[in-house]
Order: sequence, then structure tokens, then C-alpha cells
Amino acid sequence: MKSKVLISVPHYDERCKEGLKILEENNCEPIITQNGRPYTFEELKEIIGDIDAVIAGVDTWDASVFEYAKKLKGVARFGIGVDNFNLDDFKKYGIHASNTPGINRNSVAEHAVALMLCTVRNIPQLNRTTREGAWA
Repeated sequence: MKSKVLISVPHYDERCKEGLKILEENNCEPIITQNGRPYTFEELKEIIGDIDAVIAGVDTWDASVFEYAKKLKGVARFGIGVDNFNLDDFKKYGIHASNTPGINRNSVAEHAVALMLCTVRNIPQLNRTTREGAWA
């Protein structure tokens, strides 16, 4: 019997083909969100009952969801922050919580360089004045 893995990260199937392959090779059935946004509590409540594990986006994971998650063994945050995890509730329900430190380090570095270039080249100000009809 395959383990059901809920993936609440929008576009995971496009971004992480290697991750999907690993799940499938390890007898897992990925269930990928198609709504393009975090799950609401009402949506999670309806689907979480027979889920074994979760690769979570930014949806909220706490006791209110765990009450319906009788088979859930672990939730892995697809990112570094766990501010959407109530870690005390994870302990209370015996559910393993993890994250993926360092997964976005390249994106953070690229964004930092982009912001520095914007500052040095006055891009926000030039964008505003150009939209106002000026061409400095």
C-alpha cells in the first residue's frame, strides 16, 4: 500500500520534478494541490484524514487540523520558516515537523543583489517618474 503524501505547495509538480520522482520511487502517492494558494482549514479538514505525510507550503498546521489527521506522521515545510507550524501541537500529537534550511539561499542572494542594484541605479524612483510621464 502506498503512503499518501499531501503536497500543499503550489506548482510543486513543475518546480520539483526530482522530488516527485523520489516520492514515487519510494512507494508514495503524491497528492498535489491544484488551487494555487494555501489550503484553508475547511479544505484540510476534508482531505487530511487518510494522509500519511505532508510537504507543506504556508498553510497553518496545528491542533485544529491534527484532530482530523489520524494517520499523519510528519509535515515537512518546503522552506526555512516554520511560523505556520504550532510546534507544541506537533509534539502533543506525536507528529514530526521539519523544514528545509538553505533551500532558498540562491534566491535570497539573487534578490539581495537585485535590491542593491535597484538602490544604486535609482530604479524605483526612475520607474515612478517614467510612469508619471517624465524621462530623466
